[in-house]
Amino acid sequence: MKSIGHLIFVLLFLSRTFAVPIEVKKDCRVVLVGNGLGARMIHYGHFETEMHLRYPLHRLIIRNMCDEGNTPGFRPHSARNNPWAFPGAEKLRILETSRDRWGSGNVGNGHYKTSDEWLQTLKPDLVVAFFGYGESFYGVRGLKRFRAELEGFVKHTLSTKYNGEQAPKLALVSPIAFQDLSAIYDTPNGVDENIALALYIKVMEEVALNHKVHFVDLFSPTRLWFESSTKPLTRDGALLTGEGYAKLAPLLSDRLFGEVKLFSPPELSRLRESVKEKNWLWLNYYKIPNGVHVFGRRHNPFGPKNYPAELQKLAQMMSVRDQGVWAALSDELFDMSTLDAKTDVLPDMGPNRAKYLSIEDATKGIAVPEGYNIELFASEREFPYLANPVQLSFDNRGRLWVATMPSYPHYRPGDPKPDDKLLILEDTNADGKADKQTVFAGGLHLPMGFEFGAEGVYLAQGYSLVHLRDTNGDDQADSREVVLSGFDDHDTHHAISAFCADPSGAIFMGEGTFLHSNVETAYGTVRSSNGGFFRYNPKRRHLERTVRLSIPNPWGIAFDDWGQNFFADTSDPSMRWMLPGSVRVGYGRFATNPPNLLSVRVRPTSGLEFVSSRHFPDEIQGDILINNTIGFQGTKQHTLVDDGTGYKSTFRHDLVKGSDRNFRPVDMEFAPDGSLYLVDWHNALIGHMQHSARDPSRDHTHGRIYRITYPSRPLIKVAQVAGASIEQLLENLKLPEYRTRYRTRRELRGRDTVTVLSALEKWTAGLDDKNPSYEHHLLEALWVSWGLNKVDQDLLRQLLSADDYRARAAAVRVLRYSGHQIMNQVSLLKLAAGDVHGRVRMEAVAAASWLGKKDGLAVLETAKLRNKTNKVVKTGVGRLDEQGVLHFADPSLQSTKIDIITISLPGSNQTLNLSEVQVISGGKNIAREAKSSQSSKYNDDYPVDLLTDGDLVNFAHSAEGDTNPWFKLEFKEGVKVENLKIFNRRGYEARFQDGRVSFSTGDKPILAMGVSLNAPDGSQDMDSSIFPVYKAAMAYLKGQTVESDSAPVYTTHLTGSDLQIFRQGAEVFNREGHCITCHQPDGKGLPAAHFPPIAGSKWITGSEERLIKLTLHGLMGPIEVKGVRYPGVVPMTPFKMLSDDELAAVLTFVRNTFGNIASVIKPETVKSVREKTLSQKVFYEPRELLQQHPH
Repeated sequence: MKSIGHLIFVLLFLSRTFAVPIEVKKDCRVVLVGNGLGARMIHYGHFETEMHLRYPLHRLIIRNMCDEGNTPGFRPHSARNNPWAFPGAEKLRILETSRDRWGSGNVGNGHYKTSDEWLQTLKPDLVVAFFGYGESFYGVRGLKRFRAELEGFVKHTLSTKYNGEQAPKLALVSPIAFQDLSAIYDTPNGVDENIALALYIKVMEEVALNHKVHFVDLFSPTRLWFESSTKPLTRDGALLTGEGYAKLAPLLSDRLFGEVKLFSPPELSRLRESVKEKNWLWLNYYKIPNGVHVFGRRHNPFGPKNYPAELQKLAQMMSVRDQGVWAALSDELFDMSTLDAKTDVLPDMGPNRAKYLSIEDATKGIAVPEGYNIELFASEREFPYLANPVQLSFDNRGRLWVATMPSYPHYRPGDPKPDDKLLILEDTNADGKADKQTVFAGGLHLPMGFEFGAEGVYLAQGYSLVHLRDTNGDDQADSREVVLSGFDDHDTHHAISAFCADPSGAIFMGEGTFLHSNVETAYGTVRSSNGGFFRYNPKRRHLERTVRLSIPNPWGIAFDDWGQNFFADTSDPSMRWMLPGSVRVGYGRFATNPPNLLSVRVRPTSGLEFVSSRHFPDEIQGDILINNTIGFQGTKQHTLVDDGTGYKSTFRHDLVKGSDRNFRPVDMEFAPDGSLYLVDWHNALIGHMQHSARDPSRDHTHGRIYRITYPSRPLIKVAQVAGASIEQLLENLKLPEYRTRYRTRRELRGRDTVTVLSALEKWTAGLDDKNPSYEHHLLEALWVSWGLNKVDQDLLRQLLSADDYRARAAAVRVLRYSGHQIMNQVSLLKLAAGDVHGRVRMEAVAAASWLGKKDGLAVLETAKLRNKTNKVVKTGVGRLDEQGVLHFADPSLQSTKIDIITISLPGSNQTLNLSEVQVISGGKNIAREAKSSQSSKYNDDYPVDLLTDGDLVNFAHSAEGDTNPWFKLEFKEGVKVENLKIFNRRGYEARFQDGRVSFSTGDKPILAMGVSLNAPDGSQDMDSSIFPVYKAAMAYLKGQTVESDSAPVYTTHLTGSDLQIFRQGAEVFNREGHCITCHQPDGKGLPAAHFPPIAGSKWITGSEERLIKLTLHGLMGPIEVKGVRYPGVVPMTPFKMLSDDELAAVLTFVRNTFGNIASVIKPETVKSVREKTLSQKVFYEPRELLQQHPH
């Protein structure tokens, strides 16, 4: 293979010629555009330093516009409505049009400048363009598009006078070669990658020659480097290290400008630091974190007050830093602080209105159930660096690490540079209080998540994932390496966060909606937009977008004892099983949301942890804990138990409940001694819609850590992890505590691989196969080998045939990620797809989507065939027609008299709500002849009688917390059923995806029918929980689109022009961060979190003027809705940024759906109220509005 590749290289590069060096004039403005090769230069500053050394008197202005994943024609950005680099580029690449529930898709939303508009602003004299790497992964089939994009880019650039006088000079720079590091990291060996790169580089050379632009070949010289280098110059074969970039800088400069003698500045380190300082500020200007408030969809209503001024100040500070670079070349004195102080003064954002209780009073206000105890472990009083803590975790030595970020929501120009920290807190005298603090790393900016690796810590840093290491043992990071870049931080509280390792040590990272991440890796460019999860495997340097769903902002990931992962879904707010959503989907598409498992929901949630500690009561082991930060401020505890293929849950109690409005629990973890530690972000302001991002009341100093114990039970004897022998570590894997085993596996991943595997083989051979936990012990051993990237294949096969289906499912998960090692992966997955248990089959179906088309479809075919033989009673499937009506019909129903029809959502933990049921017999609807009953009732407004009242607007609704909701129709005499029709509100059909309809005669079941939303032929008998996974996998492998969870379609009595206004209002209602977030898709709110219902509320259907006032200016304070008192501590967001038309539409919508009927609100009315209330600067209070406009 290598000889073939070498021949291709020789053939392609024989005719290569070198261009004439580019002439650089004084005051030249140089702009870099293109992909990650250029973008990652900004971390090191070598190339720009090299340029200034070549032209020390030229006063160069250099700006780096490169971004990961950029191509000649495609430049995506979260706030860029137009991602195309030049006119016509949109014809060369087709983007998916799928959107999530808030209308967010593959194209951004905002007024961020296009790439061309930025060039107009920067006025370049020279453009240096880096392309070809990410595109090369499309192989031969992508060459035509690449050539067309590159031709279009070159023509457009050469015909545009960005500097107002003439078109810029242009240089095209090729990708570097791919370095073979497969023996070290098990990454690709580069043979196929280099062949593909050669093809694309040849296109670049031909386009450059045709248009007479400068071309730089970096591929040939770097290939020679890699063949002769004794150590890696890349992280993974593709991404240069700092040393690699230092070596690249003179090579690139020579190829661009010719070889010259470099200037020797008085202090080279000062020059490079000046360049890095300028680039740091440039990133906070050009790629400003939290840009969603600066020029994105959340710019209004607060952004206009401060962000235009901030951008102007940043531009002025950029000019100061250019001067700093020039001063470093001549060793002139330079006072950057003094010059910064002369830049514009930012607008006054008002006073700090926040009030805080004393630490003692705040702690007293936290309640726990009888038998538990909560105490303060650490606070900002003893440790001032403990400001705004966001995530915690215990290391292998049992020390508590905490990430803090007082710079949140992001750096403010003119302030000191961010100094967020990663702290180590210790209790050295075992009194339950921290008494020692170590700053492991400072100078950070927004460390939203971190996780330990075998050798250091992986940490979120804005748009990068970094690796911090302590190489000399002083507990301070002295090595910082950028692992990957291109993660979007356009909305900083949606950026990669809540890090959590799976059993192999791969790191799961959540990412919220609106974001457009484009990350270049050794395996290609990972593109994603909107909500989901990344999985990064440090051993193989491999990143995948493992989950992509229509979810707002996942914050909290937890694995159970068998390796199944669950996640918290903040604003929905739901807790879901991740596996059903882990099907591969194409860029711009969404998998089907897994069902919510919680019966009692509050929002927004943050942090998830399983109870796994002998220090806590036996009966709650396996429960799951979930934090909430607004409304209900505390930690709710739910059961979680197996239920067929999936799980079911019931609410147990509030483990933690705070009365202090500033108490914000955001993360938790069980300690080595079995106690539970809880992070309190502790901030008066947390919402981003109700308050400006720059509101002075946002806190930057407070932070608490609490410790929860159960005093009547002893603490756990701490198992030794760090420094323990391998034999002792393996014995730790038998302990009941998940976190002990979790830390033990992490320790083993850092030990010598050969030694661990040898000991592991002896340990597994000595296990007692009569022990009830025998198969779990084997699973732990398999996970250890997986974490070392040396999967024990004999052990894997043994567990694929284990007695316990949970072990079999876990083994399939290992198989899914080990195809690079296991030759018969496909045949083993086919066996798993035919397993008797649904969870094992679901693992195989999800894994199939990540295979090639032929192999993946073969696995899915096995799953389909298995389900055909899995019948117990005669089954069938209901069909959804184009009008959204479900039809249940079968010949057996016409030959047998039926007297009971049961409609249910078995074990779903979802509420069952349907608009209408029709039973067609003899050509007419006889449903009203039946006696109707229900398992539970949400309230008196939603009785089961509404199922048969002939009104498609009203609906019956089961109670929250009913784990097996059902509606039942009983006929006095048996009837022959031609068709059963079920109507639901449009957009809510998926709510019944897991539903069942059973037809019986007396106690004898006749037919059970599941639900299909257009099931593929032959899959109609599939377990309803597996079917959406199967459907999505089939669609991906066949290149089709599966319909994702979208905004609901609502019913109303309105018609004509009023109906059009209603539909416009539905779109506004469903925008993320608008009405739907708190009041929910069904209008019932989240009473447990103090978000009242709008369905049936006089506040909605009453006075028009009152409703307009509270919507324009917000509402805060105690309020009574439908006879229930709400404390009103969570303000209703002011929506004055909506236009008169939008506000009139959304208020018309809420007044005429959810069973509400009221007058249509006109834009003129909104305009009048807006003008009359211009002086209203604060939230209205409910009592104030009731005095003005009584019910």
